[in-house]
Amino acid sequence: MSLEEGSFQEEANAEPITKDELAEAGLSASQLAQKQLNKQRQNIISGYKVSKETFAEILTAALPKGAGLSEEVKVLQNQALVDLGFSVSEDSRFSEAEKVFQALIQRYPDAESTPIVYLEYARILSEQGRLDAAQSLISEAMDKYGSDKDFFNLAKNLKEAISDNE
Repeated sequence: MSLEEGSFQEEANAEPITKDELAEAGLSASQLAQKQLNKQRQNIISGYKVSKETFAEILTAALPKGAGLSEEVKVLQNQALVDLGFSVSEDSRFSEAEKVFQALIQRYPDAESTPIVYLEYARILSEQGRLDAAQSLISEAMDKYGSDKDFFNLAKNLKEAISDNE
């Protein structure tokens, strides 16, 4: 399971959707954000489940073990953590998902998957009622990765969805 290169390409080069277009389609910005994020999550976790018993073992194995690791090993470790985080998030095991997402953001800030990790992390914070923390995380992600127009639009829609829940 990996985030394919250009995972946001489906909407690439598309103009941002206006509120009028959303209303015409019968969607709110929050519904669109949820739909887009769910699609990204399903691409990552389809068929991948982690039992509570093996979570710690997999997490330990996937964390970097030193500065001398090859780029290939780092990519594999990153992807293992992404898969692990999204899997436990899908099972509503939020404290475990938070540990994984924090590690990913800290250790792999430039990885291709990190922007979507920020959004999933914000989503689970919001699910737990931690709306201020979720908003802050999305703002941080938008500051770092907002130059990607498709990511920016997805993040903006998720931020609006969280604001609607406040």
